[in-house]
Amino acid sequence: MKKNRASILAAALIAVLAVFPACSLKTVKTETLGNPEAMKRVLIAYDHSAFKAKAASEAAALLASEGFSVTLTDVGRLLEQDSEKFGAVVLMAPLVAWRMDENVRAFIAKTPERDKIVLVTTAGGPDWKADIEGVDAVTEASVMENADTLAHTIAGKAKALIDEK
Repeated sequence: MKKNRASILAAALIAVLAVFPACSLKTVKTETLGNPEAMKRVLIAYDHSAFKAKAASEAAALLASEGFSVTLTDVGRLLEQDSEKFGAVVLMAPLVAWRMDENVRAFIAKTPERDKIVLVTTAGGPDWKADIEGVDAVTEASVMENADTLAHTIAGKAKALIDEK
């Protein structure tokens, strides 16, 4: 009986260890698209999900095609970025228990020019809005068919923020 329990426990442990790497969070590789010397610079930070990755990369490609320098990074590395180097900052963050990611909150708190931040939250639907004062808030459900629309919205807002300065 004890041998069976040990065998079952060992098999369960092996199964968990085999599945665990597939469940681990991916991080977004920091990279710059477009001309890194361009005067028009945009930072897009997001946590990895297929929806946010598609929207962020499409927005970055749209902006880069118009001569912008776009830096993509993970929200976990957000505090390593200097907001003053960018004319627009797009933060794409999920809500966990209706609360914003702590890295995103800390970055917003340390950014003196909050009016250059576009905060994109992924929630159940577009009716919920972030209650962070001074930022342009957009809410979108993580529906893959909406990624193209969100990419154009992000690119348009970032472009408008930089062009109005």
